[in-house]
Amino acid sequence: EETEEVTKEPKRDDAPFTHKVDMRARFQQMAKAREEEERRRIEEQKLQRMQFEQKEIDAALQKKGDEEEEEEGSIVNGSTCEDDNEELIRSGAPWFKKPLKNTSVVDGEPVRFTVKIMGEPTPGVTWWFEGEMLQDCEDYQYIERGETYCLYLPETFPEDEGEYMCKAVNTKGTAASTCILTIESKN
Repeated sequence: EETEEVTKEPKRDDAPFTHKVDMRARFQQMAKAREEEERRRIEEQKLQRMQFEQKEIDAALQKKGDEEEEEEGSIVNGSTCEDDNEELIRSGAPWFKKPLKNTSVVDGEPVRFTVKIMGEPTPGVTWWFEGEMLQDCEDYQYIERGETYCLYLPETFPEDEGEYMCKAVNTKGTAASTCILTIESKN
């Protein structure tokens, strides 16, 4: 018996590398995918850092809470009002149960400004630096826990030195407390 070998001509579709690949487009796709992955990684790191910082802030607020219960003074429109607390409570106007204090921090270290504000209705609180309102963002983080309000700077620089103000406003009135932040060099 004889067997005939059948040889087929390879079809154009079966042959390797017959289709054109736009390498420039492929490299652009790869670069875009790398950029997207890097963006996702950075966002995840930011989220983790913010969650960690929030845990630190919560722990510090809890720790400070016990110490601060003893301190009672308030500043309304720049004046101390220890004797007028009862009248202020009745009026509903905002007042500082715990005002800001002058603070000193080493360059590069974080700083937290903490106040306790009373008022009915609950006042809107804003933070100011050298007369300019600070927006709640990664560099200037607003934190609110009941009547305790904080401004947290995760990192300080010499240009952060100056006067900070916390302003509380509701329909019954306005109150403000100020302090000076001093930045010390690392030496």
